[in-house]
Amino acid sequence: MIAERLLYAISSAFFDKDRVERIFTTCCLFALRYPGDIKGITANLQRISRHGRGRDLSPAEFETTLQEMARVQALSMLDDLGDPASWPENMALVRPDFLLPLKNLRERGKGVILVTPHFGSQSRFPA
Repeated sequence: MIAERLLYAISSAFFDKDRVERIFTTCCLFALRYPGDIKGITANLQRISRHGRGRDLSPAEFETTLQEMARVQALSMLDDLGDPASWPENMALVRPDFLLPLKNLRERGKGVILVTPHFGSQSRFPA
C-alpha cells in the first residue's frame, strides 16, 4: 500500500479528482492485464457470460467489462486513501455494471456465488 499512498499523494497534489481517478483506473487496468492474471480473468468472465447470457463476451464487451472492473478497483483504492468524509460520495459512484450476467442468473432462479478479490474496507459496504 506504500506505492498507492505515494501515487495518491503525488497525483492529488498536481491533479483534480477526475484526473486522479483516471490515473488509478489506468494503473488497475494495467495490473488486470498482467500476463499471469489475464488468462484466469478471461476464463472466469467468459464462464460467467456463458452461464448468464448463454454466450461468450465479444472482444468489445470483454474490454468494457475489464475497464469497469479496473474503475471499481480504483474507486475503492481511492476511497481507502482519501478523506473518510468522502466515503459515501465515492461509494455512490461505483456502478458494477459487469454484474449483469449474475443478475440474469438470479432472475432465472439460479443461485450465484461471487468470489472477488478484497478491494478495500468491506466494513463500509452495505450488508
